[in-house]
Amino acid sequence: MSIHNPVPEFITYKVSPTSKVTAKVIIGDAQLGGWSISLGGTLLAKGADETPVEVATGAQLAGKILQVVVTVVDIQQETNRLSATVTISGGTAGDVPVTQTYDQGTDGDTAILTTLVLFQ
Repeated sequence: MSIHNPVPEFITYKVSPTSKVTAKVIIGDAQLGGWSISLGGTLLAKGADETPVEVATGAQLAGKILQVVVTVVDIQQETNRLSATVTISGGTAGDVPVTQTYDQGTDGDTAILTTLVLFQ
């Protein structure tokens, strides 16, 4: 069993001052895990469900970075693939999914998948 920390995914996401931005995490491939969402170093939420998290309005977000860290644990005998999709919503681009996968592990491995979002 090993822990893997692939290179983070980085995106920019445009918002208007009145945008109500949310983030949602889905852990894929029938694996288990959890996530945390932070803005500017302040923890906003953590959990394991797929409920969208209210981040802030566009006026509060411009120039800030959202960090979403997902820990995925391999529990399936059928696959060692570890994946998660982070969807950012509410801005001018609508829903933007960011999917990350790690499929080079072995049984019982863990992957820490990080998504960074710069708001413009």
